[in-house]
Amino acid sequence: MLKLLGTQPRLIIGNVVSDAVMDQPDDDYVQRMEAGMPRKVWTMREGDILITSVAVPAHMKQYACQTLGLNPDNIVCLTPAQRLSYFLTENILADQTLMQELRQLIQSRPGIEYYPFLLDNYAMALAQELHIPISLYGGLYAEDIQKKAIVENIIYQMNRKSHFRNTMVELGAHVARGHVVTSPQTFIQVATDHLKSSTKIIIKRDRGSNGYGHTVIDRNDPDVNSQIQHFASEMLSVPYIVEDFLAQRWAPSIELAVANDGPHLLYPCDQRCLNNSWVGMSIPPLDLPASLHTAITNAAFSFGKYLYQAGYRGVFDVDGVANEVGNWIVTETNLRTTGGTHMHIILTRLLGEDYLTHYWTLAESIRTNNTSFATLFEKMEQAQIAFRPEKQEGVIITADGTLTDGKFRYILFAHNVERALQIEDILRNLL
Repeated sequence: MLKLLGTQPRLIIGNVVSDAVMDQPDDDYVQRMEAGMPRKVWTMREGDILITSVAVPAHMKQYACQTLGLNPDNIVCLTPAQRLSYFLTENILADQTLMQELRQLIQSRPGIEYYPFLLDNYAMALAQELHIPISLYGGLYAEDIQKKAIVENIIYQMNRKSHFRNTMVELGAHVARGHVVTSPQTFIQVATDHLKSSTKIIIKRDRGSNGYGHTVIDRNDPDVNSQIQHFASEMLSVPYIVEDFLAQRWAPSIELAVANDGPHLLYPCDQRCLNNSWVGMSIPPLDLPASLHTAITNAAFSFGKYLYQAGYRGVFDVDGVANEVGNWIVTETNLRTTGGTHMHIILTRLLGEDYLTHYWTLAESIRTNNTSFATLFEKMEQAQIAFRPEKQEGVIITADGTLTDGKFRYILFAHNVERALQIEDILRNLL
């Protein structure tokens, strides 16, 4: 990933809330997504500019720079003065003082490229206004990409689960039996029909992210009919997918980057999920059978080649689910940087490009329990689990959510899985 991004300075936009990945976002969703965005500071190089909706705390910028060996005076972290919209780039464009500062910063950085979290229509509007080339697109500007209809026909379509499902079927991958529903009446009929032959169903927004809002209904629940009726009464005016539910033993995900010479593997992982929603990951997957790893990887590369031919450039992943007996399906793609992209960059920087063969990495979030970052870090030091370059193991706190969602986000790594799990147990006991 580091080689793919080159060495030129970048304008990094943490536009995690996007109409390409979530229909009708609400305040709860926005807060959850934005709380982790300050961790984008870990992807920065000297000369970069980062803009996020939630400001990067000064102590976290200092901590990241010290860990990565950067001069904090040579990276710039900015936040719009006002929140007029859920969409970060709209708030940037509306902030004339910020826009003036941005133009001056860009002018002083020859060769700067634009690197948004997700290249949606809002991000494109900012790229056009600033007239800087899009990272990974080989010098193309927003107007060139719009002419190719890449954003509208690829990014917006493939971030719909229904389009992804149809494409993966064409590519020969496994998907769950499912149907798109657009009305309460259709939902009741489809859900009832599915439960005649499937023990459980899972309902997802057709355009959604991180498992937010997923609902599982079990036909053996005594109140199954009332659950169906209740969900129908609460439906938003957006499409949903009703699928047969596959009990999760593993949730493998493969992240790749599509460059001008095709798709490249970044890393494989097993996703950590709570109530069918993403909360973290292990890199590499802890105990995923080789046959499942190969199947999901092949599906991801097939999709990567499809995206490459369609003109998409950038990061994406393919997520899947597998059960105890080895049945597997792919569930969705995210055509954007993900919750693990910053991890891959950190690990590559600190441990080397071959970190996958020498280290086990775990990532999740943990409640602060009213503990400050300084106090937690002191406890980590005392417990000898804080990352130190000379040890090549330990914990890195990637985001301090004490002022947002009350969570610390962390990654930790060690030379073997037993030690990684031991470090994680120590960390959790500190709080």
